[in-house]
This record gives sequence, structure tokens and C-alpha cells, in this order.
Amino acid sequence: MKLKEAIAEIKGLDVNVVVMDINMPKLDGYHCTEFIRQNYLKIKILVLSMSDDFGSIKKMLHAGAHGYIFKNVLVEKQSAIVPV
Repeated sequence: MKLKEAIAEIKGLDVNVVVMDINMPKLDGYHCTEFIRQNYLKIKILVLSMSDDFGSIKKMLHAGAHGYIFKNVLVEKQSAIVPV
């Protein structure tokens, strides 16, 4: 699925939150996040990713993500959530 196809899927819906990954087949989470934030200001983006390096976190937050959760850490651990 390409970015335009993915956006077409949410265009007609009343979407409040998108759960975004960084590494996806045929899609780039950074560019998808930037596009959604520029075109759909109401939508909040929560990143759920295996990438736990500071550079990835910083890049996603800079792209407009509202929060970041590591896939490999239990949700019960509050340290897994990077507040924005």
C-alpha cells in the first residue's frame, strides 16, 4: 500500500488517532506522519515501534507524532512511553 492509498482509507472516516510504525512495507512512518500532521490537524499520531534509539524517537516527534511506545517493552512500564 502506498501513502496515497493509505490516506484514502482514512479520508472518509472520523479518525481521532493513528497508530504508526516507522518501518512498514512500502511505507515510511516518518513521511506518513508528516503528511498526516500537515493535512489532518485533528488526528493524533501514536508511534508503536521496535526502534528504541534516540534518533528514531527524535525524528518521529519532529515529524509530528504525539507519543512513542516501544513494542518490546511491557505497556505497564510507564518508562516505555515518551510523553510529548
